[in-house]
Amino acid sequence: MIKTRCSVFKSSNRRDGRLAKKLLFLGATLPVFPLLGATHLIADDFTIPDGRTVTNTQTLTDPGDTGTIQQGGTIATVGNGVSGVDMLSSGQTVSNAGAITTDGLSAFGVSSVGADATITSSGAISTTGDFSHAIVSGAERAEITNSGTIDTGTGREGFGINSRGGSAVVNNTGTITTSGQSGHGIKSAGDTASLTNDNAIITNGAEAKGIKSEGAD
Repeated sequence: MIKTRCSVFKSSNRRDGRLAKKLLFLGATLPVFPLLGATHLIADDFTIPDGRTVTNTQTLTDPGDTGTIQQGGTIATVGNGVSGVDMLSSGQTVSNAGAITTDGLSAFGVSSVGADATITSSGAISTTGDFSHAIVSGAERAEITNSGTIDTGTGREGFGINSRGGSAVVNNTGTITTSGQSGHGIKSAGDTASLTNDNAIITNGAEAKGIKSEGAD
């Protein structure tokens, strides 16, 4: 089921152009890169407070773990395959009221591979590399809510939100902007998924869709 109560824009300015594994849950084999010296912080839970910037991936490993980026807190990573947050188990929650930025190929803002994930962003998420989605979830029953800003730059196939699990729920009341080739604003590919958009989605790249559904009912 897809609902949209606001605008999805397609610009006339068209432009062509778990860790260290192939992320098969994305439905495609993406490049796999070394971590280029970057470190992953593995923790039960994490909080990035106001005024703090961290430059390594925050990794949640156990079921039910929680990660929080408070307003004024920042995760900023650089490197191919170096995401902002990795959610590796079921029932995990990430809440972003701050900022997450990544600079590299296949470097996601928030990546989840476990079922029953809850991802909420009222802050900002930006990515710059090819295949670098702002939020990506590959398992069942994810709940993804964005009321902030998402920008995937000019990266090819850089989606704002990429949800592939069955029975997922995606709600967007924020602003999503993509400028790369095939950079969809929201992509939903899970059976019996629900997708609601109530704000602007702007795509500037060739073959980029504001909303692309491949199985939502």
